[in-house]
Amino acid sequence: MERTPSLFIVSEFVDKKNNSTGYYWNKIIQGLESKFNTNVISLLSSNENAINDFSSVKFINIDSNAKYNKNSLIARAYSQLKISFLFFISILRNVKKQDAIFSGTNPSFLLVFISLAKKFVNFRWILLVHDVFPENLVASKILRKNTLLYKFLYSLFNSTYRMADELIVIGTDMEELLKQKLKKAKITYVPNWIDVNDICSNDINTIDEKKIIFQFFGNIGRVQGIDFLLEVIKKVQNHKAHFVFSGHGTEVNKLQDFIKNNSTSRISYKGPVSFENNTDELFNCDIAIVTLVNGMRGLAVPSKAYFSIAADRPILVISEENTELHNLVKSNGNIGWFIENKDSALVAKFIDQLCELDLKPLKGFPRRTAIKKYDVKIALNAYTKIIQKYL
Repeated sequence: MERTPSLFIVSEFVDKKNNSTGYYWNKIIQGLESKFNTNVISLLSSNENAINDFSSVKFINIDSNAKYNKNSLIARAYSQLKISFLFFISILRNVKKQDAIFSGTNPSFLLVFISLAKKFVNFRWILLVHDVFPENLVASKILRKNTLLYKFLYSLFNSTYRMADELIVIGTDMEELLKQKLKKAKITYVPNWIDVNDICSNDINTIDEKKIIFQFFGNIGRVQGIDFLLEVIKKVQNHKAHFVFSGHGTEVNKLQDFIKNNSTSRISYKGPVSFENNTDELFNCDIAIVTLVNGMRGLAVPSKAYFSIAADRPILVISEENTELHNLVKSNGNIGWFIENKDSALVAKFIDQLCELDLKPLKGFPRRTAIKKYDVKIALNAYTKIIQKYL
């Protein structure tokens, strides 16, 4: 009897409780479960949290309790290498030639081990690209382009990306970048998305009519441009503007020091919010701020923008021109605004002007845009068609 080819989802996280990576893969597995003979290779702890969400998925556990300091690059790299090697062994044991792997780009070293396993087994590999490594290390100022380590990683990961049968990218800027660097690779653009049903509509538009609450939500990390944003906040003059930060990351200490050294009631830090409870937090603002440092064009598309528009909150994108989020705002009127991250004084003046706008006419536009163009069902239909070509 001929064996039915299987789909293997390979990801460090597949449950909705921990982080956005797990949330996205959990939703993807839900959408693909009934269409393919679906298997999941993930960390034991994540599998245990996710297993009750599915009826016909086979879970294969990676038993690793590796804990490390996320702010230590050496500890983080060592842990990722260790976990990635365990995934490599599991793939060799379970995936056959006629099967297909669908994976993401985190942790980065997992990609290298999947490409290595593919040389042994020759399965099909569909890679969902959420960020581009190692270029993102340059943007976050972890590595410089002229170092031997960067040149080695650049060559290694270019070869790794080319091993995938198809790359799915979440931004048109990312599509352009990868086509330039990988030449003949098969690349398909499927926009980032959100399950709109997870975020119920909310009629509250303002917490206080005398304030305009600008919310920075999610990862407060190296590529979010926290230095520039804090410089902007220093220069904002409109008394209505208040800034609320929620989340965690490597730049939290910098944010807390700024609040401590600048006696003002216009800025506050609420601390980290568990991923399970983050949807409630999305409503606690008038405008959501989404920022990226220079050099990130084509390298990532912040998912929090899609969560915010699904919550019917307009977004203020502060980044380079021609990024995916710049195009998102430009091509969908009334979901928010874009301004370049060049001059902090100009951005501050722009925020001053936003504080005098009547935001009520925008109500409904962000959420309708999320439903029409960026709902999970649209992405799942695209993923299904791609996977069907390889199984």
